[in-house]
Amino acid sequence: MMSRLLVPPLLAATLAGVPLGTAAVPDDVAAWFADTAAGEVTGVEWPADVEHVTVGAPRPQHRWSTEFLAGEATDTPVTPLEQWVAPYAGDGVPAGTVVAWREEDAVTLAYVDDHAELGKALTDLAPDAVLVEEPMLGAYFSLVDDEVTTLIPGFYQGPSSAPLSTFRPVLAEQLDELVAAAVPEPAPTARWWVPVVWTGLALALLTALAMAGRALWRRSAPA
Repeated sequence: MMSRLLVPPLLAATLAGVPLGTAAVPDDVAAWFADTAAGEVTGVEWPADVEHVTVGAPRPQHRWSTEFLAGEATDTPVTPLEQWVAPYAGDGVPAGTVVAWREEDAVTLAYVDDHAELGKALTDLAPDAVLVEEPMLGAYFSLVDDEVTTLIPGFYQGPSSAPLSTFRPVLAEQLDELVAAAVPEPAPTARWWVPVVWTGLALALLTALAMAGRALWRRSAPA
């Protein structure tokens, strides 16, 4: 087996503070990806002939905002997650992603994923594109200006590219259907009052018959 050399990525643009997506990557995050991220990928099972493992430039992760999904007029269709993701590659071939977040104000590893398709999508993604994850559908999108492009469709069924105004109702409908399918329908409400009513009516009828019988007996009894 050939030895593998773990080399840090070239993060000159990030270290210089060039914005990726809607926000610049913080300096300590950029430093973590430059100095530590490649070493965190060592747990991945690589082919024996892979020599160089590299990690690309990180970018912020986002989710669709609650206001956007609700159809409200908003200037913030996405919300940042305080997570950053970068693609990693073996000998230049995209193989997955590495994600970092903050724990007690320190940048640490969140997870390493061998999602090669996503790694390639991030490698090819324009620096100014906003990366948006939709975990319920297992989908990833990019947002540039007002245009949404599907990077990883997952369970999303919609146009591969569409304006926000067209994309939102399609996404919202699919999420609503997913939630509805996951929540069981409530069991029919038991009509607990039916036997109570019938019992009451039966008792009233028996009481009335008993009173009528007693009155009849009194009338027929000798004086």
